[in-house]
This record gives sequence, C-alpha cells and structure tokens, in this order.
Amino acid sequence: MPFVSRLTQTLVGLLLCSAVPAVASAAAPLQPRLAADKRATPSLPEGTRVERVVVKFHEGSRVRLRASGLRSLASERTLAERELLGARRLTEARVGDDVSAAQALLERAPRTSAPRRLFAADPEATLEANKTSGEARSGRQLADLNLYFEVPLVPGTSAEQVTELVAALNALDSVETAYAQPPAEPAMVGFGMDAALRTLLAAADLPPATPLYDSAQGYLNAAPGGIDARFAWGVA
Repeated sequence: MPFVSRLTQTLVGLLLCSAVPAVASAAAPLQPRLAADKRATPSLPEGTRVERVVVKFHEGSRVRLRASGLRSLASERTLAERELLGARRLTEARVGDDVSAAQALLERAPRTSAPRRLFAADPEATLEANKTSGEARSGRQLADLNLYFEVPLVPGTSAEQVTELVAALNALDSVETAYAQPPAEPAMVGFGMDAALRTLLAAADLPPATPLYDSAQGYLNAAPGGIDARFAWGVA
C-alpha cells in the first residue's frame, strides 16, 4: 500500500507539472496592437468624390451605437478595456465628452442618414466572439470592429467639403482615426466599354492627364501601414 500511495502521489505531481505550461500559455499577455497613426492619413485631391466618413474610436472605449446615437458604455467595460484606456491616459470623462463631440460633428455632416455601424453585417456579439477567438489563436491584440462607424454622405459630396469635419474628429483624443472614403472603382480598364475603346484606353491616357495617386497608396508601404508591396516587387 505505501508503494501504491507513493506512485499515486508521483502521478498526480507529474500531471500538475504538465498542466503548468498550459496555464501559463493561456495567461500569456497578447502582443500589443499598433494603433493607426491619424497624422499620416493622406489627404484626398480636391474634387475627389467621397461617399462616407468613417470614424474609429480607440480600443477599450467601448463605444456603441444605441437608439439615441453613439454612446460610451463605461459600465460594460472589461478590466482589459480599462487597462487599454489607462495606457492612453484616457479617463472615463474624457471618452464620454469625446463621444458626445463626435456625435455632434457627424450630425452636421452633409449626410443621408444617421451614424451607423461600419461592419453591420454581423451582430455586435458575433464580432466580439470573433475577436476573442482570433486573439486566442494568434496571441495578438486585434481591433474591435464594433468601434468602427460610418456616416453616408449626400451623393456628389467632395473631399474638401468634409476636410474640416474629418480634422475635427481626428482632433478628439478618443478617436483612433477618421477619414473620408471615396466610392469603389472597378479594378480594370474600360469596365463596361466596347473592345475598341478598351484597346485605346489601354494604349494611352486621354486628356486631361490622369493625376498620380502614389502619395495616397499607403497600403503599398511596410506594416503596420501597408502590406509592404514595394519590397515584394523587388524579390518577386
């Protein structure tokens, strides 16, 4: 019996030791997410048509869209969210004031509807679950997609008409980034045109000359701002 008792104790000890790395791994801190640098947001050329203004609040602010508009749900913040705000020195009062200011600014935009969730295809709970699952798998902090909102603009609105609005939103401490978004364009030359015209357009540009948009193609740069396409071109 003493031998059986010692054997049992040994097995239990081994099981406990093997469980320690798993617990430690589960509790390991996530690799911090790099916030967008709103100072580096490129300005759109004058006359560029834009279809919406997008605003994203800082992680941890727990801004949500409710019946009365944008609201900071301070009572629902998790400990991790409060720590994220603390790291940015954002107080509960500051976040609340910034959300109210953002709501007022967006209401003055030349808009067709009230602010709405940018990723509205999925419920808030689904996006939160996806974020939790993604962080557990990657070990990295991921963006809370529930913090993105948009305001659809009146058709024909140009970039310069909302420049001051975007700048005012970006001036708020609780806003990670805000920008005006142009409508999507077909990713091909001569979309919807006959073969002869497509051939002509592919051979030469037609007057007036198409301006260069290189400065607005930040996605070509290295991470975190882009996908480092310029480097890839050199090694392909």
